[in-house]
Amino acid sequence: MKRREFLKQVSAGIAVVGCAPSSFADNVAPLSSVTASMTPQSSLARARGADPEAMTHAAVERLGGMRTFVHRGDKVVIKPNVGWDRPFAIRANTHPDVVKALARMVIEAEAAEVRIVDFPVMGQNPRNAFEASGMNAVGAELGIPVYPVCEASGFVDITLPGAEVLKTARVIRELLEADVILNVPVAKSHGCTKFTGALKNWMGIVWSRAYFHQNFTTDSRSSPAHWNHIASCIAEIQQRIPPTLAVIDALAIMKTGGPQGPGELENVGEILAGTDQVALDTYAVSLFDTIELGDVISIHRAAQLGLGTSDLSRVAIWDA
Repeated sequence: MKRREFLKQVSAGIAVVGCAPSSFADNVAPLSSVTASMTPQSSLARARGADPEAMTHAAVERLGGMRTFVHRGDKVVIKPNVGWDRPFAIRANTHPDVVKALARMVIEAEAAEVRIVDFPVMGQNPRNAFEASGMNAVGAELGIPVYPVCEASGFVDITLPGAEVLKTARVIRELLEADVILNVPVAKSHGCTKFTGALKNWMGIVWSRAYFHQNFTTDSRSSPAHWNHIASCIAEIQQRIPPTLAVIDALAIMKTGGPQGPGELENVGEILAGTDQVALDTYAVSLFDTIELGDVISIHRAAQLGLGTSDLSRVAIWDA
């Protein structure tokens, strides 16, 4: 069964986007209660160096190569983080060479179509964001469609069966029509959720991010109810539209001032790849001396929902 056919069957049909109060507990369960066993249950590939394209290729090859994930005739959507109309040097967006390497591999795997798609943050100039980020140049070089989703007509209303908080959402249409989705975030700090990585990047597929930030029990953004609400939304959208593969750009991480910067940068020089986004984000957080894992509630929530492991003792880290 094709991925898009599966997603259509999971959906209960077109729904009106609405709001539902959070039923997530006020206190997040400790990591030890989420992952108690020491037996490895996940894996990720880690490439180190200074050449983004070569590192990206090496990380995916360590997982078996792009043909492990993409088959001849597949329709592929690459979703980087192109949230901000910022100069590339600020590192608010995914490195274009990482995206270019992935697109090349998808083309070589004989996909029928590959597109690079994102929805920049409201208030940003979407076309300027794609130009400043270098994504337009990638599209021009490879001859593939590269575009920001700018209008509501580019989104489809869906339901999220079984979700506790995010009952409905309006998401980018191409994701529902794709056979393969590649999630390609940049690792950086975030003033609200503390960290942006693979899980948080999925906020960029929804039309209204206001609901993610909403909290029905208090107006205080420092309240646990607010953090639990946004964490549940971030995790639950993953349940409904999971990416096939995630590749995290941790070449130069924004340690402070995220998500848009400017902030303090550190040249880490790593590319991470895997199918367990919880493990990927957990490892990526460990690269920061400015972020505590316990403060990134979306990782805890995703682990609670069984989307992956947040215990690195259960993760095989393969050097590429």
